[in-house]
Amino acid sequence: MRAFQPMPEDQNNEQVRPTLRTDKPTAAYARRSPSYAKDEKKDKTQSREMQTEDIRKWAIEQRWKDKDFYPYFSDFGLSGTLRPDQRPDMLRLFDDIDAGKFDHGSVICYQESRLFRDETQIYYNQFIDKCKQHDIVVVVISPYLMIYDFRDDFLTEMFRWKCKEAADFIKRHVKGWVVTLLRSGM
Repeated sequence: MRAFQPMPEDQNNEQVRPTLRTDKPTAAYARRSPSYAKDEKKDKTQSREMQTEDIRKWAIEQRWKDKDFYPYFSDFGLSGTLRPDQRPDMLRLFDDIDAGKFDHGSVICYQESRLFRDETQIYYNQFIDKCKQHDIVVVVISPYLMIYDFRDDFLTEMFRWKCKEAADFIKRHVKGWVVTLLRSGM
């Protein structure tokens, strides 16, 4: 029989077990691509309503108190490729994390790509560092529940991979498609 390694431990000898921290404040971040980026009638999976009211509803169902729920819902129509200082609510979220508002708490988002589509890989790494310094987990609710605790190296790399994948989508599919169309004369 195989021997399995125990869960990794952090510097305080506490086991890293990603769990919802419903007794602590949470930031809910939503960003919606520009309306021209998709067909609104066919694809409502990342609509404004899904990312705002449904995140709030989900959080309350998980037992977060309304007083501990802080929405960052105004970065609609702004690309995830923009720097945090070019997205008002992402900048506000960075500032609030630095101020300790969510220490030992959470950031909830619909998908990792809603946070970043950072081709430079700079800003999501800054975000990871901020969350790690303040012991903040990132909770992704779609298409399945994922809790990223950045004390765990594997979960950190998994989050980086998802953010890189989101940026590569822009580079390969969106920009690549436009270049292909322009070259073909369409």
